[in-house]
Amino acid sequence: MARRVLGVVVALVVAGGVRYGVAQAIHHGDGNDSSSSDSSSTSSFAAGSCVKITEQPRVITSSPQNGELKSPPQYGPVKCDDETAYAKITALDVADGAAADPLGGTSSVADVGCPADTDEIVTLTNSLSLEKSTGCLRNLKAPHPGDLGGGGGLIRIGDCLEVYDSYSNNLGEVPCTNEEWIVDGVSFGKMWFGKIAGRVDAKNQCPPQASYSVEIDASSKRVLCVAKDGGWLPGVGDCVDANSFSASDPSANPRRRLCTDQYLAMQIIAMLPAGQPCPAGSGPSGLPGYLQTVCGRTIL
Repeated sequence: MARRVLGVVVALVVAGGVRYGVAQAIHHGDGNDSSSSDSSSTSSFAAGSCVKITEQPRVITSSPQNGELKSPPQYGPVKCDDETAYAKITALDVADGAAADPLGGTSSVADVGCPADTDEIVTLTNSLSLEKSTGCLRNLKAPHPGDLGGGGGLIRIGDCLEVYDSYSNNLGEVPCTNEEWIVDGVSFGKMWFGKIAGRVDAKNQCPPQASYSVEIDASSKRVLCVAKDGGWLPGVGDCVDANSFSASDPSANPRRRLCTDQYLAMQIIAMLPAGQPCPAGSGPSGLPGYLQTVCGRTIL
């Protein structure tokens, strides 16, 4: 969940939270941290077996601006019928754990090799040998953030994204909720930015409903095509901060603003194919990410 103020998007989770997810962090905190009995324990990780949480996430840093940065939880092997069992390993050693961030390193079913319903991609450490392996986990109980629109797991068409200003990895998958972002009685759209309408190798392959694109670090299909689809992604008729509208910084994000904010707001009046001139009285935007030319005029 992100708290927004006009002209700024403030992240309450940092880059590490993208991998493990807000929903998972809450779920981990509710888990039973007790040790398994000898009759139910197992000595090693294996596909089809289960894991328990042996160490809960710890808060590393915290600030009002950036929220909390937490360490990842630690896991141990356990039989699936044990009361402390948390999730099942659906696949093992499919990718390097350090590169398995869904929005940073390997980011798709093809890249990672995890099943489509994976809730988490985690590093599993053998307590005896200290050998590390990568595990694809499916929670034994809800919530299942790996389900389509659930806010975690693998990046797929139909998932929702949010953008943040407060850290370098400024994109995160979030649940596709119906909660609206309302400012002074005006709805800016849903609490998320937009919905993935396609995942392709080049921007010109994006489907027509997509108006925005994001490139991620992946071995194939690096471009996420994003459609507004109810999100707060600015579209025709929406107003954005005048400074962000003219931004040429490739890392800049579109920032929503009320259309009643005279001189501070730019209203998008058209989105046209590249090369077409903007209508009289408007000018093109310097906002990166858009697949079309965004034309806006100052609110006077």
